[in-house]
Amino acid sequence: KITIGYLVGTEAKFLEMLDLAASDGNAVMLSDYNVLLNKPSLVELSRSKGVDVGAWTIDNAYILQKIKSIGITRFMSNRIKEAQ
Repeated sequence: KITIGYLVGTEAKFLEMLDLAASDGNAVMLSDYNVLLNKPSLVELSRSKGVDVGAWTIDNAYILQKIKSIGITRFMSNRIKEAQ
């Protein structure tokens, strides 16, 4: 089974694509981390619809800790060692 990732860069696009992701039944929302930090309620909304959330692009430990504090455990990075 393949998981589909919906890559979004704005809150509006996140909300637009969330119902589609939920209807897929095996999807994850992949968002610019700034969107999630500015509107952490998107994480709860997404999960209430059965869709997990990941963040991109996290390249430092400070941002990683902030993302983890709102419940994000999936993330993309260009510099994984620096983000840990």
